[in-house]
Amino acid sequence: MKLNENRFNLLLVEKGISKKELAEKAGLSYPTVLSATNNRANITPKTAKKLLDYFGVEFNELFYFKEVK
Repeated sequence: MKLNENRFNLLLVEKGISKKELAEKAGLSYPTVLSATNNRANITPKTAKKLLDYFGVEFNELFYFKEVK
C-alpha cells in the first residue's frame, strides 16, 4: 500500500500542520511519517489507520495499492 502524496500534502496544508506535528498528533514516529511520505517503505495497516483516523478520510482518498511484479 502506498500513500497518495498529493492528497497527503493537501491534507497537511488544510490542517495547517507539519509532518513532525502530524507524527506527534497521530501517535506515530517522525521517521515513520517520513518513510510513508517518501514511499520508501510499505505502510503498515496500523500506520494507515492512525493517518486515516487523524485526517478523517476514507482509505481510497489517501492510499492505493501498487502491483508487485
